[in-house]
Amino acid sequence: MEENDKIVVFKSFSDDVAAHMVMDILKENGIDCFLTGENLNYTGMPLPIAGVDLNLFERDIPRANEILKEQRKK
Repeated sequence: MEENDKIVVFKSFSDDVAAHMVMDILKENGIDCFLTGENLNYTGMPLPIAGVDLNLFERDIPRANEILKEQRKK
């Protein structure tokens, strides 16, 4: 595995709706990504440390930032 193939947490969200929205935008633009921690929000107990993380390849960070920047302009 090469250095730029490392999977990193790109952004963290307090709710899964926002996380899914950003993930969908990135996927529509060809960025492979996935969510972790999503199911912890549905345990029935409030977990203040629980959040949803959007993960992607480290090499895709610059492009993902540009995609989201363009999206905010719309």
